[in-house]
Amino acid sequence: MSKYFKTFLVTIITFSSSVSFAQTPLEFNNKLAYILDSVYKMGTAWGTKFGELNGSSKNFGELKPYRVNIDNYINDEIKELNTTKDVSGSENFRQTMISFLQFETELINKTFVPVEKLNASSDSTSVQKCFEYLIEESKKEGTYLDNVRSVQKEYAEKNNFEIQSAEGTNK
Repeated sequence: MSKYFKTFLVTIITFSSSVSFAQTPLEFNNKLAYILDSVYKMGTAWGTKFGELNGSSKNFGELKPYRVNIDNYINDEIKELNTTKDVSGSENFRQTMISFLQFETELINKTFVPVEKLNASSDSTSVQKCFEYLIEESKKEGTYLDNVRSVQKEYAEKNNFEIQSAEGTNK
């Protein structure tokens, strides 16, 4: 291997490892906000598909790929966050996000998996019970999200940046 090629490889590896995760407090915040947004979108896709299936074939096993996708994404993000270096006092924010993601994994496994076992021969009472359980357990999500938002706000204040709402206004 030539000296130049080795230097090139070291440069590429160093660069790619330095950009694999946020470097500034704002970038760190944006990365965690992106994770939240992604989990929300994936959950919405699962819910949309549930609605479609409930109104048609009732083959709820078709939901499995959606759940597996969410679960894999969450597990990958937990692994990344567990090995990520903190940025300007981000430990509490990072740990709070990990707790939220762990809750989401538990929620998914407790509520989505039973729904996937339902099919066209399942009676409407069984479907309704699974759906009601999912709704009841999902209410706990608000507490975790409120905690993430609170810690995020503290992190932003400590690092002198403003959080943009989904509508683009400052919070």
